Amino acid sequence: MKVMYGDFTANLTQALVQQAEIALKNKRKVFYLVPSFMSVDLESEILELLTIHSQIDLQVLSFKRFAWYFLKNNALFKTPQLTEVGKAMLFRKVLTELKEEDELVIFKGEVHQIGFLEQLVNFSNEMSESLIKPSDLSGSIKLDELAKIMMRYQESLKGQFREEDIIEVFINQISQGELTLPNQALIILEGFSVLTAKERQLIEILEKKGYEIIFGTFISEKAMNCQTIIGNVYEAPRNFLAKFNIQQDKILVNEDTKIDKELTKLSKYWEEINEWHFQPSLLTLPDNATIEIWKTLNMVEEVKAVAKKIRFLVANGVDYQNIQVLCGNLADYNGIIQPIFDKQEIYYYFDDEVKQVNHLLVEFVESLINLEKYNYRYEDIMRLLRTELLPVNFLESDLLISDEEERFCNRRLIDNFELFLLEKGINSRSALEEKFIFEASSQEEIKKKRVEFEKIQQIFIGKQSPIAQFIDSSSFTKFRDVLEFIQPQFSKVVKLSTSQDEMNQHREAWNTLMSLLQEYHAIYQDDDRYFSEMLVSGLKNAVFRKIPASINLVQIKSYELSRPNTSDYVFAIGLIENNFPKKDIKPTILSEEERIHVNEVSKNGKLLLIKTETTSQAMFTASQVFASARKKLFLSSPRIYLDEAKEPSRFLKRLVEELGIKYTVKEIVQINHIDLDQIGSY
Repeated sequence: MKVMYGDFTANLTQALVQQAEIALKNKRKVFYLVPSFMSVDLESEILELLTIHSQIDLQVLSFKRFAWYFLKNNALFKTPQLTEVGKAMLFRKVLTELKEEDELVIFKGEVHQIGFLEQLVNFSNEMSESLIKPSDLSGSIKLDELAKIMMRYQESLKGQFREEDIIEVFINQISQGELTLPNQALIILEGFSVLTAKERQLIEILEKKGYEIIFGTFISEKAMNCQTIIGNVYEAPRNFLAKFNIQQDKILVNEDTKIDKELTKLSKYWEEINEWHFQPSLLTLPDNATIEIWKTLNMVEEVKAVAKKIRFLVANGVDYQNIQVLCGNLADYNGIIQPIFDKQEIYYYFDDEVKQVNHLLVEFVESLINLEKYNYRYEDIMRLLRTELLPVNFLESDLLISDEEERFCNRRLIDNFELFLLEKGINSRSALEEKFIFEASSQEEIKKKRVEFEKIQQIFIGKQSPIAQFIDSSSFTKFRDVLEFIQPQFSKVVKLSTSQDEMNQHREAWNTLMSLLQEYHAIYQDDDRYFSEMLVSGLKNAVFRKIPASINLVQIKSYELSRPNTSDYVFAIGLIENNFPKKDIKPTILSEEERIHVNEVSKNGKLLLIKTETTSQAMFTASQVFASARKKLFLSSPRIYLDEAKEPSRFLKRLVEELGIKYTVKEIVQINHIDLDQIGSY
C-alpha cells in the first residue's frame, strides 16, 4: 500500500492520474475507486486529465461498480433484488408475523409506523455494510428482539429475492482464489475519508493478494506526523489511514500553483488556528481581496446578492462552469434559488434528489385512496381530476383536433365541473350519487352539461367504473384495472411533455409504480391489507434519477460534496451555526452505547459510532469548503434563516476574530447608490 497526500492546496487528482498514466503505459489495468456520491464529478475531472488512449483503458468506479465489473455475469445476481420500498414491505410483513406470534415486546407498538420501517431498512443496509450478523445483536431485550426481526427478514429473502451482497461475494471469491484481477492491476482510491467494514476488508484482501493499492487523501505533512491529532482539521483522514498498514510508502504532493496565494494562506492558517498550541494574533488575513464574508438580512437577499455577483462575473468573462454554490441544506434553498436565478437568466444545475412525491402519478394514487378514506371529499375529487389522467374527453369522434386542443377542452370542462360542485355543495359520496340538477340559460346548454357532468359522475360512482370498483375494495387486482383504464391518457400526457427531462420523469414514475406493484405481489401475494398504505408510502419515498450536468452551468450542491480547488469562484451560503459545521445525525434504532456494545460482541464487524466519527468528519468537510475555491471565496450568513433569527457559524466568527477578515454587509440595494456588482443585467 502507498499513500499520496498533501494539504488542501495540493493538486491530488493530477498526481494520482499521473500514477495511473504510468501504469497504463506499462500495460497494467487500473481501477480508480471513488465514493459513489461524487463519482460523476470526479470521473469527469479525472478523464479531462487523461490522454485519449488512457480514457479508454481506465475504469473509474464506486466499490459496488468495481465488484459488478467482475460479477455481472454471475448466476447469483440473476435473482431480483428488492428496492428500498420493497425491503420496507417485507419488514412490514415480518413485523406482522412476529406480532401475531406474540414475539414482540419492545417494538410491538411500532409495527404500523412507516418511520420505523424506514429505520429498519437503513439498519439492515448498515448491518450488511458493517459485516454485522443478527447473532451479534445480543445482550439486552431490545437487541434480542431486533435480532429476531433481522433473522426472520433474512429467512424471508431466501429463494425469492437476492440475499447475497455483491461486495461480500466479491470478497469471498477473491479470498478463495475463485476470481482474480488482471495481472499487476493497480487500485487507486481518491475522495475517501471513511470506509465501511466491508470496503476495508476488500482492500485488505486485495493487498494480501499482492495487488498495488494507492490511497490519495488530503492531509498535511504536519498532521501526518504529529502525535496529537484530536481537533485537527485533518483528524478524519488521519484516522482513516491509521486503519491500514502504511509504513514507508508515503508520497507528499506539492501545492497547486494555480490557487490564489491568499486562499493558500487561508488553508494553512485554518489548520494552525485549530491546533492546541495556537497563539492568537500571529496570523492575519486583513483587507483580503480574495475572501469575502457576507452578512445578509435573510435568505432571499442572500441569494439575490449571489445572483448579481454571478452576473457580474459572467459579464467579465467568467464561464458558468467555473462557479459553484454550496448550501448547507439544499431543500431550504431550492424554492429561493430557482426563481431568482431564472429571473437573472443564470444557467445552473441543482445537484439534489428530486422526490417523485409531487408527480401527477403520485397525486393520482394518493387522491384515489383518499376518496375511499374520506368519503369523496370535494378536494379529493378535484385533485384526481386535475391530474388529467382520467379520460374525461367527450368530444364527438368525428372532430379531428390536436392533443393540445383536447387538453384545453378537458381543462375547461374540469373547471366547469368544479364550479358545479361548489355551487351544489357536493362534498361526499352520497351527494355525488344524487341526480344532478342544472340551471342554465337554454335547454341546449343544460343538455350539454348533463351529458358531460353525468359521464364524469359515472367515472367516480358507476358500477362498471374501475375507479368506483377500486374504492369499494382497494385491492391489488382492482388497482391494476385502474392503471389499464388511465394508461391511454397517461400516454397522451407523456407525449405532451415540454422537454425531454419531463418526458423521462413521466416514464420513470410509471416504471417505479410498476416495480412497486411487482414487489408487493411477490411479497404479499393475495393479501391486500396493507396495499393502499404501502403503495402511497412507496411512491412518496421514490426519487428520480439524477441527470449529471455536462454543459456550461453553475453547480449548486451540498457542503458534503465540496472538494478542495474544484472551482475558480465559490459561494458558500447559509453558513449559520445549525448548518456549518453540519452534523447530519439521523435517528437510528440503536443508541451510541448500544453500537459500542455490538462492536465489542462482533468478531469482524463494526458499526459506525455516529457521535464520535461524525464530529471529525464535520470538521474535515467544513475545512474543504474553505479550500474549495481557486480564485475567490464568498462565505455568507443570513441573519434570518427560515423566518428565525440565527447566529453565524462559529467557524465564520473565528475567521473574523482570529484571522482579522472583515464582514461585508450586503444591504438591500438603494436606488441612489448602486455598485456595479449589484446590477443584474449588462
